[in-house]
Amino acid sequence: MNVAFVGCGKFGQKRIQAVLKTFPNITIKKIFDSNPVVLRHVAEQFQLNTVSSLQNIIDDKSIDVAFVAVPNHIHADVCVPLIQSGKHLLCEKPISHDLKSAQQILLAAQKYNRFVKIGSNLRHFPISRALFKRVKSGEFGPIVDLKGTIGHNGDLVKGAWNEKRQLSGGGTLIDNGIHLIDYFQALAGEFATRFELIDHKIGPNDIETQITVRYFALDSIPVTIESSWNKSDGYCEIEIKTQKAILRAEITSDKYFIEDSEGHVTPVAIEESLFAIPHEIKTFFEKVHDGYCDQTTKQGLINLEKVQLVYECLWN
Repeated sequence: MNVAFVGCGKFGQKRIQAVLKTFPNITIKKIFDSNPVVLRHVAEQFQLNTVSSLQNIIDDKSIDVAFVAVPNHIHADVCVPLIQSGKHLLCEKPISHDLKSAQQILLAAQKYNRFVKIGSNLRHFPISRALFKRVKSGEFGPIVDLKGTIGHNGDLVKGAWNEKRQLSGGGTLIDNGIHLIDYFQALAGEFATRFELIDHKIGPNDIETQITVRYFALDSIPVTIESSWNKSDGYCEIEIKTQKAILRAEITSDKYFIEDSEGHVTPVAIEESLFAIPHEIKTFFEKVHDGYCDQTTKQGLINLEKVQLVYECLWN
C-alpha cells in the first residue's frame, strides 16, 4: 500500500513516525507541506520524498491513502479533491471548522465510495479500549453517568492557528473536548440537542480556553465534559458510573480502577504494546485493505454538530 502525507507539522510527524516504525509493508511515497522549511526538515529527518504541491499527490494514481494534518479551515479544500482522485483518507479531527465544509467532505466520501476516517485517537488508547470493551459487555449494568476532563496547559497552541477562530472554528472544545464527545457517544449513544453550559472562560482571542458542558445521551444519561487549555497536570481523566460500579482512569496510564457498590476499589493493570496512534492507523489500514467504506466521516460530522450547539450559545 502506498501512502502520502499532506501536512508535516506536529501531528503529521507523529503519524509519519508511527507508519515508519510499525508498518514496514507500507510505503510513504510522497510528503507535502505548504511551509518549505518544515517540509525540508521532515524529509531530511525521515529520508522521504517531497513534492511541491498538493496537486502532485492528487494526480498520482499509485497512491492509495493520504494522511491529512492541516489547519481545520482548509480540511475540505484538501480532502475533497483527494477523495475525488480515488484516495482513502485519515484526516485529523475535527472534520472541519464549520458544518458546511464538513458536509462537503461527507458528501464526497459517499459519492466516491472512499473510506474517510476522522482521527479520534482517544478511542485507541489501551485504557480507552479496555474500558469500552468491559462497559459495553454489560457486566456492570447500564451506564448511569459519564464525566471527563481533557486538555493541556496551553503551550501546544500558543501563537498557533488554533488560537484563531476563523481558522480553527473555536478553542479547547473543538480542539480537545471533541475527543470526549466522540468517545462518550460511542459508549452511550448520540447526544440530544439539549445541553447545559456550566462554566466557561474566554481568552484574549475571543475563543474559549476553558469550558464545562453537560450533554445528555440516550435515556437522558448526563455526560459532563470539561475541556481546558489551562490544565495543570495530566491529559484526560474519565469516570464511567454504571448501575453496579464506577470505573475511573487517566487515559495515558497503564491501569484503571473499579469501585464496587460497597466502596471497594480494585486497580486493573493493562498490558498493551500498541499505543493510541499506531493502533488507530492499524485499524484504518485493515479497513482500507478489506474494502471497508462505511465512513466514520458521518460520526465526525455528528461530533462537530455537538460542538457547534455550544458555540451557537457562546457567540450568538
